[in-house]
Amino acid sequence: MPELAFDEEVLEADANHAWGHWQWLLAHFDQPGLWAGELPFINRLLAKGVHNNSAQHRHFFLVFENGNKAGAGDEAVWREVAYVDSLSQSY
Repeated sequence: MPELAFDEEVLEADANHAWGHWQWLLAHFDQPGLWAGELPFINRLLAKGVHNNSAQHRHFFLVFENGNKAGAGDEAVWREVAYVDSLSQSY
């Protein structure tokens, strides 16, 4: 999606405003295709810099709070522990 590529570019220059724009797009258009690319997008940002607090917050929201039942339960918690551990190995 061109908009996602644009926002990824802008995030590097001005993260606060880019996050606001992306969140507005998600909320305004609320298309499954937009949400489907969100977790891979956030994971790419975290792979670039695990200390990106906005990306960390968004990741948590997507996995545990957005109503996605795939993220519910103990299995999700252990999957996230393994994910964070894999990120920390690169630092």
